[in-house]
Amino acid sequence: MATITYRQATMADADAIWQIIADAKAVMSIDHNPQWDNGYPSPEIIKADIAKGYAYVLLLGDEVVATATL
Repeated sequence: MATITYRQATMADADAIWQIIADAKAVMSIDHNPQWDNGYPSPEIIKADIAKGYAYVLLLGDEVVATATL
């Protein structure tokens, strides 16, 4: 059974975080939810949040499966 852990995100996580966000944006668009329209958040914003120490990831084993920015 894989272990669930969380940690502060690093730049190495940026692509995985972006994929999660892109998938969420697609679902929100289908549901007519305008929360993340007009280019927000963008890969640049995600990288800035990581650099500032605001971004966290949830891992299932070694795989990033969720993200949060606090």
